[in-house]
Amino acid sequence: MIHAETYYFPMFFASRIIDGTKRQTICAPRPRHVWPGEFMLFRVVGLADRTLVSPQVCTAIVPISIACSDLLNTWIASITLDDRILNSAQIENLARAEGFPDRTEMGRYWRKTKPDVLRFDGVLITWAPPSEAGSVTPHTNNPILRSAA
Repeated sequence: MIHAETYYFPMFFASRIIDGTKRQTICAPRPRHVWPGEFMLFRVVGLADRTLVSPQVCTAIVPISIACSDLLNTWIASITLDDRILNSAQIENLARAEGFPDRTEMGRYWRKTKPDVLRFDGVLITWAPPSEAGSVTPHTNNPILRSAA
């Protein structure tokens, strides 16, 4: 049997997932995340019986930390991805890949949905349709995946 993890998204992201412009997500820690090479199922919060797209394949999972500050109009002070501090252009690119027009809009969304969180530690998960995923296999040597098993 093939393992698949289900991820729930606010309606805000549904069209971006359906049209393929959003192929990554930032997630809080949970007992078990999808592993590279495994299938992902996508649902809309409140519409549990509605699948957004056909199952996709996880292509990567990496640690992410986001520092926020109410002193900045962008709300997002810094982002560290896989132990690399992102520069301003990289943060803009990440925000667009997350489905936002820019860093400021991503910051507004985070401030609205996580107003008391000044530091977020989680994972960034990327995916692709099976036809584009290539020969991705689970990376069992990744410490994030080992601890989630």
